[in-house]
Parts: sequence; C-alpha cells; structure tokens
Amino acid sequence: MIEFNFTEGLIKLFIALPVVISMAYLSLRIANRYMKNFGNTKNLEVIETVQVYSKAALSIVRILDGYYVLGVSEHGVETIRELSKDEAGTIRKSISMHEQGIISQLKGFGLKWKATGGNE
Repeated sequence: MIEFNFTEGLIKLFIALPVVISMAYLSLRIANRYMKNFGNTKNLEVIETVQVYSKAALSIVRILDGYYVLGVSEHGVETIRELSKDEAGTIRKSISMHEQGIISQLKGFGLKWKATGGNE
C-alpha cells in the first residue's frame, strides 16, 4: 500500500505550482511576441466589432480606402453597407477618444499608486 505524507505533498505542490505557472506565463509571452505582427497589414483593419449574440457579430472594417459594416456569423460574412468617409472619420475619432480616456485612467491609477506607496 502506498503511504502519503501530507507535508511532503504540500512541499512538492509549493515547488511545482510556481514552476508550472511561470512556464505558462513565459510561453504566453513568447507566443504573444511572435503573434503580434501576424495579423498586421496595411490594406485590412478591423476597426470595431460588436457581438450581437454568441454566434453573430457586426464589424466595421477598413479595406484599402473603403469602410464597410459586415455581418459575421457561423454561416459566413455579409456586407451590410459601405460607410461614407465622414461616417468613418466620426467612428475613428470616437474610438481614439475612448482609447485616450482609458490611457489617462491607467495613468491616474499609476500616479495614485505611487502617491500612496501601493498601500491603497
């Protein structure tokens, strides 16, 4: 019969768990580094995607110089309509303002963290 030593098991757990977590973290970092430029192209860009339900989404996509609203589902991709340059510019401005708001919030959290010494 196999005996199980509880303290020995805990020690092995506390040694093996950080090793497994750090290996997973490093593999994700390496994969991210290689995948970062995988989808970069100058001719095609997904501006925004909104999930309508679990198997369908609406996407605003830039293809060359045109902007399109696409319906994406498990059955395929369908062009709903082409956007005018003015509509596309408005969408880009709102996305840019949203991203700037997120960046400023993160900076604010960082400054607050530094001011409190990380004690809050």
